[in-house]
Amino acid sequence: DESHWYETQPWGKRDQADFYNVSVSLTTNLTPEELLDELHTIEQAGHRQRLVHWGPRTIDLDIIFWGDRQINTATLTIPHAQAAKRNFVLLPTAEIAKTDVLVGPQVAQLIAANQDQSWIKKVRNVSELDD
Repeated sequence: DESHWYETQPWGKRDQADFYNVSVSLTTNLTPEELLDELHTIEQAGHRQRLVHWGPRTIDLDIIFWGDRQINTATLTIPHAQAAKRNFVLLPTAEIAKTDVLVGPQVAQLIAANQDQSWIKKVRNVSELDD
């Protein structure tokens, strides 16, 4: 599943262009660590550079939830450590997790406690991203 695309206010470092965000759900035979490695490979192919904390980037792929599993290693924290504080993560994820009995309740609980005031708006058509 894929959520709508959302235009969002930059989080953390506001003096930069707006971002576009989307949430997807997938099924994989990879372990969480293997999937993270694959996501990093995709980011590198998209010329991702980590020059400024919370700064502009061409692509940023994260694992937010893995069902109801909790993982805390040196390289991976699931649920994502900052998801609870970010509208741009919670609202698109809520859209695709409504019927997910493991993730849906987690997202709903985080939204209920969320205090992020940054704006987020649904992009009607993906073609609008080029405008």
